[in-house]
Amino acid sequence: MWALGCVFAELMLRTPYLPGDNEMHQLETIFRALGTPSEADWPGMEKLPNLVKFAPMPKPPMKDLFTAAGNDAIELLEQLFRFDPLKRPTTEDVRSTLFCFPVH
Repeated sequence: MWALGCVFAELMLRTPYLPGDNEMHQLETIFRALGTPSEADWPGMEKLPNLVKFAPMPKPPMKDLFTAAGNDAIELLEQLFRFDPLKRPTTEDVRSTLFCFPVH
């Protein structure tokens, strides 16, 4: 679902949304764009192996970057980019959101 968010964002921006040169730069880029996650955003995050702490960065409003996107598109992006993978929508959730018809 995270990758789908990246592709969706890049289609709207017509440029890579979260480009990183290496692992640390990638994380910094993500946190600059989405804010630094907290234990409230991702319960259990503090227990992840090899966790690296970053300085807190606020989450800028997505509407400021995705100016042509409607509220539904912004809401979908925010759901796809949730740090906790268990809180991201499923493929069925996204399909019903995008196409508004039942899944067979």
